[in-house]
Amino acid sequence: MAIVVSSYSNTLHRNLSVLKMKPQQFVKIDDNIIGFVARMYERTEKSLIEDVQKLKDWMQTQPHFPEILDDKRIENFFLLNKCSMEKTKQAIDMYYTIRTLIPDMFENIHPNLPQMQELMDIAYCTILPRLTDDMYRVFAFKMRNEHLIDKMEPHNVMGLLHNIQELRLKEDVMFGDIVILDLKGINMGYVAKLTPSIVSKFLTIYEKVFSMRIKAVYIINSQSFINTVLNILKTIMKPKLFDRIHVCQDTSILSNIPKEILPKDYGGDESSLEQLQEILKEKFVQYQDRFDRLEKLRVNNSLRPAKLENDELLGFHGNFKKLSVDYDKPIENFFLLNKCSMEKTKQAIDMYYTIRTLIPDMFENIHPNLPQMQELMDIAYCTILPRLTNDMYRVLAFKIRNEHLIDKMEPHNVMGLLLNIQELRLKEDVMFGDIVIFNMKGINMGYLSKLTPSILSKFVAIYEKVFSMRIKAVYNINSPSFINTVIMILKTIMKPKLFERIHVCQDTSILSNIPKEILPKDYGGDESSLEQLQDILKEKFVQYQDRFDRLEKLRVNNSLRPAKLENDELLGFHGNFKKLSVD
Repeated sequence: MAIVVSSYSNTLHRNLSVLKMKPQQFVKIDDNIIGFVARMYERTEKSLIEDVQKLKDWMQTQPHFPEILDDKRIENFFLLNKCSMEKTKQAIDMYYTIRTLIPDMFENIHPNLPQMQELMDIAYCTILPRLTDDMYRVFAFKMRNEHLIDKMEPHNVMGLLHNIQELRLKEDVMFGDIVILDLKGINMGYVAKLTPSIVSKFLTIYEKVFSMRIKAVYIINSQSFINTVLNILKTIMKPKLFDRIHVCQDTSILSNIPKEILPKDYGGDESSLEQLQEILKEKFVQYQDRFDRLEKLRVNNSLRPAKLENDELLGFHGNFKKLSVDYDKPIENFFLLNKCSMEKTKQAIDMYYTIRTLIPDMFENIHPNLPQMQELMDIAYCTILPRLTNDMYRVLAFKIRNEHLIDKMEPHNVMGLLLNIQELRLKEDVMFGDIVIFNMKGINMGYLSKLTPSILSKFVAIYEKVFSMRIKAVYNINSPSFINTVIMILKTIMKPKLFERIHVCQDTSILSNIPKEILPKDYGGDESSLEQLQDILKEKFVQYQDRFDRLEKLRVNNSLRPAKLENDELLGFHGNFKKLSVD
């Protein structure tokens, strides 16, 4: 597939002549567009050529740069930065510098790698050839093979977007974007992988390196979990940009885009997404040498003649102030659990440590490798299920494994196992809320008599105030006659809103509220059996043994506390545990 681009020497018209491709153009650009853009920024075609040359001369004075960009790429950086000479210099510097600061975003994304080739069979991810009348480029994302969704990794998707931007620097006129994000076929399993960390890093690159202006993001065929995603995005994105996100349950909102621009997939006149993606694949082959080179491009900061501007935003000089490279997963989960409230997250993290000093008995002798904890996992299944529900809830299941061992099961150990599972989740899960399946088959009054209001109160306090968990439902299945006594005790301990989410069923029919693909085989579901899942849990405890060793010693030093912990009215955190009697 050939592309003809005239040399950048005599006129800007020749520099950005129509890109000719067979049988399709990657982008369709009219001859008069550059002149139009130049006039927008009070430039002439001649002065635009001169400005590009000045920027090229400047690049040659920067010894830390690994290369000198060609005229076309410099021109696009200049247009993206509204023909501001200084902002363009910063953007070009960031283009190289960011690869050193967050290298993980650029690793293993070469278009010819197997996982990148596979991604283009899983999803359509491409730009549309025609610009809108106001010069915006439309970008479209749509699942191609929904059954392969589990193989789609956010890192690869972000990498594909970076690679498309690279092609655009060379062949497009980059002014701004309209994004079509089709959620049909996207499930919670994929959304759970989209951590604030990777989204923040991508948005930083997109905004600060490519300086892109987003006119609109159209989220079409939206699903029930979109509000949760939007709440997270709201904490990451600038308000002005966030306000440009539009959600639609079908595709009707695409009427805002001219029919001649839209692909056939959405009733438009343009080629289908499949055809456009094939052109994109050919383009990646055509520019293979460039992508080979990109893998090695890094700045040499020891040769930098001056500090990079805008480091307040990106923390460019060694610490990445506002976007941590060493992103801590547990902190992220505390942030999500507290609905992305900075102050509530601080309180929860403080409580996470402080509670261990205030009610140490709840955390004593619960290390997963202790004999009584090992024995508990032979007595009962107590684990989380792998798949999230569509509204991002994690299902936790408890079921007696060996009923004849019930007399050896101690509430302290059960609560300890649950706390240990929470520790694993802080590191590996996306913690938003829970659905609990509590199977009472095999539970007798001898065990229930051990469940004192004291131990239940302490556990509920830790679960609610430290982990801030939101319970969607608690399903008590196969419930015996004495369940009403337990319910009455819980009613005195739990908040009314939480208590109302307890559902009692004499069989397992209520589990029809949970999708079959989430439920384990024990309840007629498609997921692995509880026994298999518990074995995986045991392996995880071994994997994180160092963490559990450390947890046994973690305590706060209240004498060094700079300020009183908030919310002590609820938990009585300062020495007396007011509303939650230890005795």
